[in-house]
Formats: sequence, C-alpha cells, structure tokens
Amino acid sequence: MSEIKPYIDNILNDNSNTAALKQAPKQPYSYQAFVAIDLAKHIVTLFKLTIAKQKSRADLKALNNHQLKDIGLTRKEADREAAKPFWQ
Repeated sequence: MSEIKPYIDNILNDNSNTAALKQAPKQPYSYQAFVAIDLAKHIVTLFKLTIAKQKSRADLKALNNHQLKDIGLTRKEADREAAKPFWQ
C-alpha cells in the first residue's frame, strides 16, 4: 500500500487526473484482486436473488384464493411460502 500512496495522493491533489494516471505503474491485477472482484459479484448476485425471492413471495401472498387456484396452490401453501425467511 505504501508504494501506491504517492500515486493516490497525486490523483487526489491533481485536478487533471491524467498526469497521475500516466505515472501509475502498469501492473496486472493480483490473484487476490480477481478473487475479491469475483466474490463481490457473487454477493451482489445473491443480494439480487434474495430481493427477487422476497418480492415474489409478497406477490404470492397478495393473490386472492381464485388466483391461487388458477396456479394450482392453496391459501395455506401460499402463506407457508410467503412466511419463509429471506435466507431460504
């Protein structure tokens, strides 16, 4: 971190960031950086999936008995699904 601090300081203190960026060393990302990026992508995907599940369960709970019958579910089954915690 200490070796890149001057480059970061140049970027923060320079109004035209191009000078500091041109000075930055051209190094490929480390394996740890790729792992961290991949992990972040998985976390975002999991978060989006969790939100979609919760929305779907709320929509299911909002259906009336006639609509539930159309999709082949009973009120009890719909309520059971809607009551599941977000991690399931």
